[in-house]
Amino acid sequence: MKTITKTELDTLKEYLGTKPFRYEEVYNEVIDHYATAYEQSDLGLYDVIREQDKHFTDKKIREIDQLFIKDVKRQLYKAHLGLFIGYFKWPQFLMTLGVSLLFFLAGPIFFNYQIVAQTLFVVFYITPYLFMFYVMFVSRRMDRKLPGKIVNGKLSQVGRLGLYVIFYFILDRLYLRVIPNPEESILEDNMYLTSFVLLLGFAICWSSYQLFRLKFKPVLA
Repeated sequence: MKTITKTELDTLKEYLGTKPFRYEEVYNEVIDHYATAYEQSDLGLYDVIREQDKHFTDKKIREIDQLFIKDVKRQLYKAHLGLFIGYFKWPQFLMTLGVSLLFFLAGPIFFNYQIVAQTLFVVFYITPYLFMFYVMFVSRRMDRKLPGKIVNGKLSQVGRLGLYVIFYFILDRLYLRVIPNPEESILEDNMYLTSFVLLLGFAICWSSYQLFRLKFKPVLA
């Protein structure tokens, strides 16, 4: 079995760059598919390209792009909007129950030592953004090597993470506006509310970790 050379791979990338790809992940996967087909064939590179083009028409590429980004959105939904529903399934339920009990048992500590609660609150706010900035940095470096208007599919959808975190950070202000005559902020008014807010922050951080360890793969069927 022959091995594709760097020159041949660059030629292949340049050619596929003229195709209507929208997402980096699909583009890279199709490149790998073409390269593997070439290495397993006795045909020349251009002959293999013509053969593979019969399967990867422009219409097919657009369909794969749509399937891929649909799967990304589904995974994001599962990791964030469906977080609590998803965790009330075995065995995640045990983790959810254990972490919840830990936070609520620690409620008196949060209430008596407010600096602890406030520190955790800020940490839970910052951590998802660190994940997001990391992905943005890595993706932007890779995007410079991509042709045309191809973008990273995961990054294109990860902006919603920022919305969740912003909403989380303004919970305290919303509490002051909604609750009539609150004695203090949400982190100082009630130890159970404080525990719930910190549990929610933990959930956002944990789901963010899950999100970035997921390997979104395009469907090449």
